[in-house]
Amino acid sequence: MAKMLESKEVSIRFGGLQALDGVDVEVGEWEIVGLIGPNGAGKTTFFNCLTGIYKPNTGTVTYRGKDVTRLPTHKRAAIGLGRSWQNLGVARDLTVLDNMLIAQHPHVPYSALGGLVGMPGTYPVERNLRRDAEEILEFLGLLEVRDEVATNLPYGTLKLVDLAMTLATPRCCCSTSRPRG
Repeated sequence: MAKMLESKEVSIRFGGLQALDGVDVEVGEWEIVGLIGPNGAGKTTFFNCLTGIYKPNTGTVTYRGKDVTRLPTHKRAAIGLGRSWQNLGVARDLTVLDNMLIAQHPHVPYSALGGLVGMPGTYPVERNLRRDAEEILEFLGLLEVRDEVATNLPYGTLKLVDLAMTLATPRCCCSTSRPRG
């Protein structure tokens, strides 16, 4: 099984507090891994090191065989490394599908104004964004709620929508080398 994500000897200190000390983790393609521990054990700190919110003092983070330890968060997201948060990132006044489309928009090849006025080339991109969003919603069993306004959905469903948005973020319909999966 190919390694998708790996940390080696990841350590971080905040002043006198050693939050992580030599954390080694490997996650294979299609593998689901859980990270459990009590409050204060360093779980969130570790995720923040993986996603670039924190820079570890020592160690490396590798994603799809590439060392991303010093890449900023937005560049990690652009190559497909994302996360969801404890607090939902769902816009509650929008539909599930609209939330999915917004999650993908940082990667479109046109400006906001170009999209607003419907410049040539925006329609096929938008069609692909919608297709990708619906594929993810179907995968997570959410296709039947795609037109529901988020505020009308139970919390558990909203957590799944938040996960779907995370999965959608790196899926860019405008590049032949986009990360998939």
